[in-house]
Amino acid sequence: MQDSDAALLQARRDVLSYKYEVDRLYTEYQRVHGAYAHSSVELLAQYNKVVDELGRSRLWQLFTKIAKVWSRIRYKREYTDVIRSIPLPRVVPPAGSRLRRPELPDIGAIEYRAHPVPAEKTWEATSFLSHTYYNKIETILARQPEGQRRVFVQSAIIDWFVPLFQRPQHMALAMARQGYLVFYVTANMLGDRAKGFHEVAPNVFITNQPAHLMVDDALVSCYSTVATLLSWQADVARKVRARNNKLLYEYIDHIDPEISFHTTGQLARQFALVDDEHIDLGLASAATLREELRAKLNTVPVTYVPNGVDTYHYDEVLRHDRRATVPPDMRDVVEAGRPIVGYFGAMAPWLWYEAMNELAKQRPDLSFVYIGPDYLDAARKLESLSNVYALGAVDYAVLPYFAQHFDVAIIPFKQGEIARTTSPLKLFEYFALGLPVVVTQGMEECEQFPEVLTAGSAEAYSVAIDEALSRSRDPEWIERFRALAEENTWDKRAQVLSAAHDAVLENKSVSN
Repeated sequence: MQDSDAALLQARRDVLSYKYEVDRLYTEYQRVHGAYAHSSVELLAQYNKVVDELGRSRLWQLFTKIAKVWSRIRYKREYTDVIRSIPLPRVVPPAGSRLRRPELPDIGAIEYRAHPVPAEKTWEATSFLSHTYYNKIETILARQPEGQRRVFVQSAIIDWFVPLFQRPQHMALAMARQGYLVFYVTANMLGDRAKGFHEVAPNVFITNQPAHLMVDDALVSCYSTVATLLSWQADVARKVRARNNKLLYEYIDHIDPEISFHTTGQLARQFALVDDEHIDLGLASAATLREELRAKLNTVPVTYVPNGVDTYHYDEVLRHDRRATVPPDMRDVVEAGRPIVGYFGAMAPWLWYEAMNELAKQRPDLSFVYIGPDYLDAARKLESLSNVYALGAVDYAVLPYFAQHFDVAIIPFKQGEIARTTSPLKLFEYFALGLPVVVTQGMEECEQFPEVLTAGSAEAYSVAIDEALSRSRDPEWIERFRALAEENTWDKRAQVLSAAHDAVLENKSVSN
């Protein structure tokens, strides 16, 4: 017995020793890899030397499985630029707050569809079991004749299956409706379990494979919020170009520590790479960002594609009597009988919590509902008041059943560069629900719509909300908001991007 205990103790010591060696080699790998981001041929040789040493190491080979397990546990965020660029929401509500885990509305089964699909074929957003699976990309590419094939690749940015459905997923679906075969690359970090190619919507495939290196003549999207282009600047970028693919740089958010957090430096270095040599097409989601991108490019065209909305997703819920579809977490709010001022989106550092708290104190006659994941404990800044309800994240599939109870919608960003340069996706989703919208003064992408009310203080928000409440009871205003949504759909955004892609292929200039 003593011998076996001693052997077990020695085995544990050996494992710790091997782990230390793996850690040391990985740390050295990271150091050289980081230096290589700005580097020369000499650093490239040093990088390759360390990688070769790592690969030839007997300990590395012997404990590959241990290293993989360890990496998944401890180094998940450090292994890919994707993960370093995603601010993970807080799951456990702060003690003493009114944050609660939302429940689904008690209305029976809800079918999720991002857009109308044939009646005989629907795609559920909750499981891979119903998705068609392909092991080989050639089977998918064979759907279109080679000379007429149109392919769009979304580089890894965020998992497909996340509660907060965002621009990448919406554009992937819309590009498929424009006739593209769409490959949405996922790192399988939050909600995805892709292995091979899973068809999650007609001609939309999520994959853990490097699709940008497996197709020809594709439009390959790199987001400004993930350091993909920085990682690609050497060998991978050449391989992408060698297959006659076109690189699209999508300038989506102002590069700012409050959005990019610890990846700000990386994203800034990537932005420095954006020039006529590295990309084929530029895209900006805001007019200010478009001007910044134009200043960096001489011959590469830049197109303006702000966010949009899938109106079908919201039309579905508007067919129901909202009094009959009250989610459990909204019941207290609805039963309070006060007009409801609502927000959905990230509870993030860039919200104007001081004004939000002051507004709630000034207006006890209103209920304020905040829906969305908590980024970096930012929701702690929201005071716990009797008329404030922070419901946490709500899945996109059922979000309309919550938001249909809003009387007025707000976008309370704090004033500054982020507010000035952001195209809020939620603006158009609010329009689709027929809601009047109040935003912080200086949100230029919102202010281009004269129907949007603005406010520069808590007091001004209070006045604007009263005006918005009067509009919420006017059928003509409601129809105007819905018409705005129809003018700003994701399909229209995809048409603009598709036309820009065609122009690049034909060496024409894009209308800016």
